[in-house]
Amino acid sequence: MWVTDSGRDPVHNGMATVLSNVKKDYFTGRNRETERFQEVLQDSRKTKQLLHIYGTAGIGKTSLLHAFQKVTQPMDDVVFFNLNSDDFIHSPSFLAEQMIALISTKLHIRPPHTAQSLGLEDCLHIIRNAAKVYQIVVAVDNYERIGELDRWFREVFINHLPTNVMIVLAGRHPLTEGWLGEKEADLPITQLQVTGFNYDETCRYLKDTEGEKRQEVLKNFWGVTQGNPLLLSLARLAHRHMPAAYLYPENKIDRLAHLVKEWLDKCSHKEDLDLIQAASVLRQFDHTVLSYVLKNNVSLSAYSRLTALPFVKQSNHGWTVHESVRLALSKEFRDRNPEQEHRLRKQSAFYYLHRMDMKELTDRNLQEYLHHIREEVNHSELFASSSTVKKEIQSFDLDHFDELDTLVHQLPDSLSKLKEEMKALKLAYPDQNRRWVSTGSVKDNGYPACQLVKNEAGETLGLSTTLPICKETIKQLKVHPTASSFFNGLSMMEEKEFTGTHDAYPGWYIRMTACENPEDTETGLLLLYHLFPLLLTGGKMIISTSAPSFHELLKFFGFRETGESQIDQNPYGKTSSTFILDVRGRRFIHYLNNLTQTVFSASYMPD
Repeated sequence: MWVTDSGRDPVHNGMATVLSNVKKDYFTGRNRETERFQEVLQDSRKTKQLLHIYGTAGIGKTSLLHAFQKVTQPMDDVVFFNLNSDDFIHSPSFLAEQMIALISTKLHIRPPHTAQSLGLEDCLHIIRNAAKVYQIVVAVDNYERIGELDRWFREVFINHLPTNVMIVLAGRHPLTEGWLGEKEADLPITQLQVTGFNYDETCRYLKDTEGEKRQEVLKNFWGVTQGNPLLLSLARLAHRHMPAAYLYPENKIDRLAHLVKEWLDKCSHKEDLDLIQAASVLRQFDHTVLSYVLKNNVSLSAYSRLTALPFVKQSNHGWTVHESVRLALSKEFRDRNPEQEHRLRKQSAFYYLHRMDMKELTDRNLQEYLHHIREEVNHSELFASSSTVKKEIQSFDLDHFDELDTLVHQLPDSLSKLKEEMKALKLAYPDQNRRWVSTGSVKDNGYPACQLVKNEAGETLGLSTTLPICKETIKQLKVHPTASSFFNGLSMMEEKEFTGTHDAYPGWYIRMTACENPEDTETGLLLLYHLFPLLLTGGKMIISTSAPSFHELLKFFGFRETGESQIDQNPYGKTSSTFILDVRGRRFIHYLNNLTQTVFSASYMPD
C-alpha cells in the first residue's frame, strides 16, 4: 500500500517496476543494500527483525531509507513509518506522540484523543492493532543522535512490538555492545555499512544525471568527491568542469564547505539566496514557515527550485536540508551577513512561539523554538566558551539508578557527598513502580532521575538530578541537604500548591552540579536545555546549585533567586543557592515571550 502523502495510485506490476521508478541516484551502487532490505523484510513476516545501516555523513543513508520506503509501496500489506530522531525530544512520550501522529496520517485513522494526550501504552496498542492487518516497518534516521533514549528504545519499545515488525535504523556508527549482547538471539540483527561510490559507479551516476561527459571531467569529479554522494551533488551544482583535487581542502568537511561557498558565489538570484538562507536557519520548513520567516510571500517557482535541490529532502514535517550542508550554509551566510542571520533566527523563534500561543503546545514546536534560542546563545558572546571538547548527555531512570554508584566513584573524592544526595532523591520517589522506562511520559509524571554531561573520554563534567514534588517527596525535601531551607520556608498555602491532588506533578526539584570546572557555563547550558521539556508540564522548576556560573545562567533564562541558601559540600562554593521558575497556565507563553526578547536583544551587537 502507499504510505506517502502523494495522491498517486499504487503500482501493482512488481518490484522491478518500482526500482526503476525510484530516483536513479538512490540506487547507483546500492543494489546490495536494497536486496538485503527485501530479504530481511521477508524474514520479518515470521519473526521480528532489525536492519541497521551505517556510514559517514553524506554517504546516502537518508536517501536509502526513502528508497526502502518506495520498495514497500506496491505491497498492499506493508506499511512503512519513517521517523527522524531530530524530529522529537528524546523521551519515550514524545517518540510515542510522533509515532501516533504518523500512524494516524498514513493509515487515515483517527485516535480516540489527540496524539499529545496519548502515551506509550496507547501507541503500542495502536501498533498492535495495525499489525493485525499490515506488516509494519519502523525506520529511525539519525539514530546516533537518539542519545539517552537508546537503552529504552532497545529494551522496552522494541520488546513490546508485535512479531511481524521490522525495525530499520540508520546512523553514523555501528551498533553498540548493548545491542549485540545476549538479546541478539531474541532479535536477529543485520548490519550493513554504506560506503561511497567507486569510480565506475561515480561515472555512471554523473552520466545518468547529466549525460555524457569527457573522461577528464569524470576524473576531476572523482578526485574532488571520492564518490561521496553528498559531495557529488554539490559538485554538480558548483561546476561543469572540476578543477584538480589538490586545489581543495583535504578534510571532507572543509571540502564540503568549500563547495558550498563556490555554489553560492554562482547564485545571483536574490530570492533564491534568501530562500536558501532561511532554509539553512530552519531545520524543517514548508512554504508557510518560509513566508513567515522572510516576511514575504515566497513564489511557488522559487519554492520549487529550492525543494528540487539534491540535498533537500522531504520529511514528516515538510522539507529539510541535509544537516552537513545546512551547517555549512549557515556558517557561510553568518560570515557574509550576521545581521540577516540574526533576524532570521529571531523570526523563526517567534514563528514557533506563535504556534504555541495558538494552543499548539507540542513537543516539536517547543523543540524547534528552543533550537533557535540555543543557536542564538551559542553564536553570541553571552556565554562564550573556548572549549573544543565534545560533550554529550547521558540519562538514568529509576530502573538503572544503581549504575550511578560506579559513575560517582569516577568523581573527585571531595564530591563524594553527591552520592548520598542522589540516593536520597531516589528514595524520595513516591511510587517505585511508576518508572520512566515504564510510563515513558513527562506528561504522565515520569522523567529520567539523573542526567550527566560527559566528555569524549567518558569523564563526568556535570550532572543534574530531578525529583517530582508532591505530598510524599516534600517530606524528604524538607530534610534534604540543599533543599530543606527552601521547603521548610514555604507557607501553608504554598505547600498546599505542591501537595494537593493533581493530574500531574505541580513542580520539580532539580540539583545541578559542575563536577570539574565551576565556570563551565557550556555544561550548565547543556543540562538546562535538556530540562526544558519539563516546561510542558506547566508547573514550577526549583533548581539548587553552587556553581557560580550556573547562577548567572539561570538568572538570564528567567529563574528568580529565592534568597534561600545552605552550606554545600562542593569545594567550589560555600553555599548552594535556590532558583525558581513558575510557568503555570498563561505564565508559560509569557515566559517564552520574555525569554525570546531577552535572548535576541541581549545577544546581538552588529559589527
